[in-house]
Amino acid sequence: MFEVYEDQQLAYGTGGPKDVELLYNGRNVLAWAQQFNMVHFFNRLPLSVS
Repeated sequence: MFEVYEDQQLAYGTGGPKDVELLYNGRNVLAWAQQFNMVHFFNRLPLSVS
């Protein structure tokens, strides 16, 4: 289990690192996580993994 801040988080000006190098891309995380039994993935933006 883990919780990460996405690079899109910078636009909100709220919690998480302010350095984009320390943030994740939601599509990359989702693509990586598909090898596991994923119970929940939340993102406000539509994601499509090809």
